[in-house]
Amino acid sequence: MKKTLFTLLFAMMAFGAFSQSMPNVDSVKLTTKQDYHIAEPVALQVSTYILSTPSDAKSVPRLNGTKFLLDWMGGTPDYSFDLDKKVLKYFEKDLDLMGVYMASLTTSAIQNKLIADPKIWTSIAVKKFIAYINNSSNNVSITGKLQKMIDADQKGLL
Repeated sequence: MKKTLFTLLFAMMAFGAFSQSMPNVDSVKLTTKQDYHIAEPVALQVSTYILSTPSDAKSVPRLNGTKFLLDWMGGTPDYSFDLDKKVLKYFEKDLDLMGVYMASLTTSAIQNKLIADPKIWTSIAVKKFIAYINNSSNNVSITGKLQKMIDADQKGLL
């Protein structure tokens, strides 16, 4: 009995350790250049959280994460993000999908530091974004605009 209880407790702790969680972004200070540099791992963790959880416009952690990414992306001196208007037009009024796109841009930039061209980061981010919306477990309703984006990407027009 003790072995079973111990095994169950260990399995629950292991599962919790591997699940994605949103960091406490409220405690992250973004004032100086150094603050933004120090916050880079948090930005990556927030991005990973957003990209690994289903779309939910009412999720407070996702909304907080999106706000944090917007602040971090706008102030970091280490990256210059290109919020491409050609891409934004496909989901401009959907705050949750905007967060997914910003998370895609953030991971693309951080994971490809050797690439200096923001347009390449945008291209990689669009691929990540499309993979996210095409995954049915992410609960994204494919609108006509999103379908046009998917089609344009498949034709190499984005």
